[in-house]
Amino acid sequence: MKKKFEKVYQFKITLQESSPPIWRRIQVPETYTFWDLHVAIQDAFGWTDYHLHEFEIQQPISKEKIRIGIPDEDFGREILPDWKQKISDYFTLDNKKSKYTYDFGDDWLHRLLLEKILPRKVNTNYPKCIEGKRACPPEDCGGICGYEEFLYAIKNPKHEQHREMKEWIGRDFNPEYFNPSEIVFDNPKTRLKTSGISTNISTKDFNEFPDLNNFIASILANPLEDNKSDKVKKLEKKYRKYRKIGMNLNHKIRDKSLDRITLKKSAKLLVFSKGDKFFFNSEDETSVLMDFALNDYRFINKNSIEKYQEKFGGIDQIEKNILDALINSYTSLFKIVSVKPWEITVELKDLLNDTEDTIKLTEIAFSSSLHKKDLLIFTRIISFKDFNMTSGVSFIFPADKTNFLIRQYNKKIRSNTLGNEAVKRFIIFYELNKKYGLDVMYI
Repeated sequence: MKKKFEKVYQFKITLQESSPPIWRRIQVPETYTFWDLHVAIQDAFGWTDYHLHEFEIQQPISKEKIRIGIPDEDFGREILPDWKQKISDYFTLDNKKSKYTYDFGDDWLHRLLLEKILPRKVNTNYPKCIEGKRACPPEDCGGICGYEEFLYAIKNPKHEQHREMKEWIGRDFNPEYFNPSEIVFDNPKTRLKTSGISTNISTKDFNEFPDLNNFIASILANPLEDNKSDKVKKLEKKYRKYRKIGMNLNHKIRDKSLDRITLKKSAKLLVFSKGDKFFFNSEDETSVLMDFALNDYRFINKNSIEKYQEKFGGIDQIEKNILDALINSYTSLFKIVSVKPWEITVELKDLLNDTEDTIKLTEIAFSSSLHKKDLLIFTRIISFKDFNMTSGVSFIFPADKTNFLIRQYNKKIRSNTLGNEAVKRFIIFYELNKKYGLDVMYI
């Protein structure tokens, strides 16, 4: 049910350092949170919300600078969750200004100015964009400087990057065009639900996901800590460290190297999009899309991880190890041979590649919650010197469908012309999972 409101906040948002200025004027309900305002800004400008964002605003009473966005302990500073902060608690006619940064790679800095607080008009839908100037820059073009270079290249047929940039943008681009009547605002609650962002989960939410209940119950029912050897405890500590750093690195790769074309093409291949709109039935599907887009889809013969490694490298040896392992990772269908919770391992046999060797997979969640061997798992294997782990996305099948799944795969891999073998393999097993897969919580 929509919250009732009597007033609307009118903002002018200007993209800093844009010349001539790129700006929008929007009106939003007084009941909006900063997340809701974020979605309205994204839609009004034409950003696609692929990257992280952050507001910076002065607290009206203490005058302290407050950061509001998506909390991340690895950022080293406090960020308040924007879905919990109301704009009416911060913006006043005496506290009118705020900064809004989108995409910490390209670093698009916007200046927000609260111009007016107005009475709500009858028979008017909010939010609304009432005015603005000029087109939004393309995602991942390199910030203001990169945008200026992009415009120069597409305007000059003799420029060495003219053809590449025209192909990259994939459409006619007029930097002067903007029509506020064409703006369509997304439902911010729907956007939050499908974003993959972890918000506080209520008891009601847990009850809606019985697999999550089963997963947690299985963990609580298996207190194995006392049975682990010192060697296993040491391995577990290293695994947790690599997993945590790897998750943080994954966010950095996504924000700095995942371009718009790769994400749109990946969503289209996995049937998560119609036109420019993305559609997800669960948060798990956003994880599937990101895993595929970062690892498998290649644009100009490189995936997003390789691009990140070339441009940024790793900040320490662990990040370098993880980048190398991700680049050499692969997917396959495996039979679960054994599950050893006290060793935090699952032993797997590869069913698609010609090898008799088994793989010891170090996965705390799987080894603690899988108690059946008659299962198959399609997953991505990331190998290090001491252990193997997954990327976090897996499809589980009953073992009695082994021959059927392999026949389907061999049939589809020959007829599928959508990309390289890694792309085809992931798409085929994702489609098979929708029909024949078992419910599983991604870890």
